Amino acid sequence: MKIKPFSYYAILITLFTIFSGQANFAQDEVKKDTLARSMEEALRSPLDITVLDLHKQKLKELPDKFDKLINLHTINLHKNKLKDLPPSLSSCKQLRSLNISNNKFDALPSVVCELPQLRTLDISTNEILFLPECLENTIHLERILMVGNEISIIPTSYSDLDLIEIDMRMIQMNEAEQNAIRDLFPDAEIRFSKPCNCFEEEEESDEF
Repeated sequence: MKIKPFSYYAILITLFTIFSGQANFAQDEVKKDTLARSMEEALRSPLDITVLDLHKQKLKELPDKFDKLINLHTINLHKNKLKDLPPSLSSCKQLRSLNISNNKFDALPSVVCELPQLRTLDISTNEILFLPECLENTIHLERILMVGNEISIIPTSYSDLDLIEIDMRMIQMNEAEQNAIRDLFPDAEIRFSKPCNCFEEEEESDEF
């Protein structure tokens, strides 16, 4: 059976349309992860930027312009000199990963509690003493890395979070404190440093 010229060209056009559509779809997928390495670069095309990488830039503060970067899903602020985060960060409702490790934070900024899609939070190597109760509002949080802080207690209200990874190495904790956290998150992978004899040493010194 011979294929009529019209049918032959129709088939070619159909195949071209299909493959062109797949190519355009692949290009769209690549565009979804558009990286900026400075706020200035990000603000030139704010709606296109999904990844903001500002690590190791000696930043002491950030401009309060995150309300223009509403499509961000990843922010890396590792190794700067930050002590706080701007209120407009709460506009980043699609943010899934936030790295503020190796900065100067002595408390976790409350704006972090306003990031409903947050999955991974890295606050390692700061001077943070405690975690705020409001972090329980980040209901999709899966990983919290807090290596080298002063945090030894996690609020019991966090037990409603489906955490799968907790890193508390380089934090001075006794065995009882570590076990309390294991009991709170029995299904999570939890990393501790070797437990200390903190309470025992304090009790002995009190006796003298």
